Amino acid sequence: MENKNYHFIGIGGIGMSALAKILLQKNQIVSGSDLKKSSITSELEKMGANIQIGHKSKNVDENKTIIISSAIDEKNEEFLKAKKLHLNIIHRSDLLNILMNEKKPLLVTGTHGKTTTTSLLTSVLLQDNLDPSFVIGGILLSHNTNGYFGKSKYFVAEADESDGSFLKTEAFGAIVTNLEEEHLNYWKNFENLKNGFLKFFSKNLNKENLFWCKDDKNLNIINPQGISYGFSKEADLKILSFKIFENFKTCFDIIYKGKHYKDIVLNLIGKHNVLNAASVFGLCINLNIDEKVIRKAFENFSGVSRRQQKILEHQKTSFFDDYGHHPTEIENTVLSFKNCIKERKLIAVFQPHRYSRLKDLLQEFSKCFDYVDELIITDIYSANENPIQNISEKTLVELIQKRNVDVKHIKDDLLQDYILKHVKPFDVVVAFGAGDISLKIRKIAENFSKKTDKKIKVGIIYGGISNEHDVSKMSCKNYITGFNPSLFELKFFKITKNGFWIFEKDGFLTSVADQCPKDLFSNEVLKELKSVDICFPIMHGPFCEDGTFAGFLDTLKIPYIGSNQIGAAVSMNKAICKHIAKANNIKTGSFYNIDQRDWKVMRDEILDKILKNLKFPLYVKPNHLGSSIGIKCVKNESELEASIDYILKFFDNSLIVEKEILGREIQTAVIGNEYIIVGDVGEIFTNGKFFDYNDKYLKAGVLSNPSADLDEKIKDEIKSIAKNIYKLCDLSGFARIDFFLTNENEVFFNEINPIPGFSSKNSLFPKMLEKANISLYEMIENFAVYALHKSRNNKKLIRQEI
Repeated sequence: MENKNYHFIGIGGIGMSALAKILLQKNQIVSGSDLKKSSITSELEKMGANIQIGHKSKNVDENKTIIISSAIDEKNEEFLKAKKLHLNIIHRSDLLNILMNEKKPLLVTGTHGKTTTTSLLTSVLLQDNLDPSFVIGGILLSHNTNGYFGKSKYFVAEADESDGSFLKTEAFGAIVTNLEEEHLNYWKNFENLKNGFLKFFSKNLNKENLFWCKDDKNLNIINPQGISYGFSKEADLKILSFKIFENFKTCFDIIYKGKHYKDIVLNLIGKHNVLNAASVFGLCINLNIDEKVIRKAFENFSGVSRRQQKILEHQKTSFFDDYGHHPTEIENTVLSFKNCIKERKLIAVFQPHRYSRLKDLLQEFSKCFDYVDELIITDIYSANENPIQNISEKTLVELIQKRNVDVKHIKDDLLQDYILKHVKPFDVVVAFGAGDISLKIRKIAENFSKKTDKKIKVGIIYGGISNEHDVSKMSCKNYITGFNPSLFELKFFKITKNGFWIFEKDGFLTSVADQCPKDLFSNEVLKELKSVDICFPIMHGPFCEDGTFAGFLDTLKIPYIGSNQIGAAVSMNKAICKHIAKANNIKTGSFYNIDQRDWKVMRDEILDKILKNLKFPLYVKPNHLGSSIGIKCVKNESELEASIDYILKFFDNSLIVEKEILGREIQTAVIGNEYIIVGDVGEIFTNGKFFDYNDKYLKAGVLSNPSADLDEKIKDEIKSIAKNIYKLCDLSGFARIDFFLTNENEVFFNEINPIPGFSSKNSLFPKMLEKANISLYEMIENFAVYALHKSRNNKKLIRQEI
């Protein structure tokens, strides 16, 4: 390449800076100007470029070759000076074309997804030690650069369709990600844009290395020659399936050229990134790169700046920076994040980029945030455009509000204060936009990281008026050990056996035993209760665990840990649960449920039915109690009748009589709201003996194993049934679901505990979750996330204007 003196007008741009770096690497003299100093201009200075801040005519002299991009205004001082001096003015795309001479260009184009796809392709070539040249529209984090001139034959670059410059280079290999309405400020209408892509396809004659997305409706209509890829059954490279993991990785399967490639792990999330990766996988296979190399590059991919880039993790709060500025890419990214973070709160901060883009895609922008929990619209970043009548932040907010999204416009100068005040542990903040939102969100994240007072206030409520008051105190003592003090601040509320509320200012069990306050429920208690972010009612039995407290807290609009009112009420009624199970073909033991009213007038008929249909020994159980309270094992008619009288008199107003099932006692720990997790399958060792309340809590206890010695197929079957029952009974938060397993490996549903007891550190519920790699701290953190998620969802039940 001939030695020249190159001057870039707007050298700080991501595309311009990549070319400047390559020229510097090739020992060329480089200068440039930009409106403001940035990390990019600072890096260029370190590499030897002469950088001037501000566009001034004095920066241009007759010895320079001028490089411009389409963003440079024809009234720019430096551009006018260059024209006056009749200097050689080269568009950045032409310079790129010159640099690719004698190389084999591998081009990536499309309305969006170019930068990620280009970065993945570059990473594979680097992993294979091919030393490629590359120009990327973002910083490749593994090499901390966006431009490099390598020694190999390959040159990877984004082919920019925004200004038509993607038509200037013929590719050795190409990937076309999609074709949608975008950059209409240049193309004027979609038909012109589509014709531009038709020219690109006709220009690139090497069809065996030309990959295009079959799933894109507009590309599918064009149906160019080459290799199609996608989820479509008609694609040449078929994506069979994918799943997203919580560690921000995705796993997918493809079939290409008759070979099934299974379990490809990608260090990115989202269906759109699976499409991007599949195209790269296929092209690299065609370039004869070893499959293992491709897999390793995908799994170790460290990302590219401003593409799902995590910029902060502090007190379980995550901040991400994303370049997304088109509705389709935003919608895909939002959905990917939601599938990954599950019930955590997703807060999107969107900076609209250009009035013209917002006008052209207004309806699409109004629909792409449906899955966020909160949306903040910042001031529009004009990119030097003049405002357009009736196109404003208010216009967009009003359209989105019609879709029942929690959206608000926060002015730029108020954005930091709002986020620092309202964002809490477990929230995920994702900033979208192509303007200066990246600088803003990074500064906000930096200031957020200095805050140490971001804790969730939790009201622990324990005791209660049921027969399980003392069990509640034992459970509370152990549950609270799972609250990480760096994330949670606890307040304690004790309910005495006769129903009086006590706010324990000095902590758990600090109030005087059995001492009743003056008021049943004082103003002080209400004030303190309303001050918490969430409540955790650690109480068992009627008037607590049965949905009573859930309804009470819903009325106060206080989020709470545990199931909603309906799920708790249903699951605490043993008879209703068994009827639901039977109606859904889930095996449960033969039983008969008795209501106190019927027993008074139909005693003989009821006894006759039981004796005809059930064989001794039988179990008589209070319908609404747990902890084995009141349960009787009976062996004859007189014991049966006496036990029914006893339970209806002292424990409950209804009961069930059920046939004994000979088998192993199995338990499952189920947690979650929309995304349900089942821990390992545990076992209680009873050796056929019934353990009552005294055996469980006042004596040595019961031996158990949090990971039962069972075949994995049996465990999977039990987990599947548990998950099904959890959904059928409308449970949320967490629950323990119990079964019997016969010697013939038949699974019988037994009962549900919506607030499982945690009376000792060896209690099975948390241990089963630990076996599934969910620690006690993580269990409690999940509970808090579920509580806040459920509260957000409950807002949908409040009447909205239709």
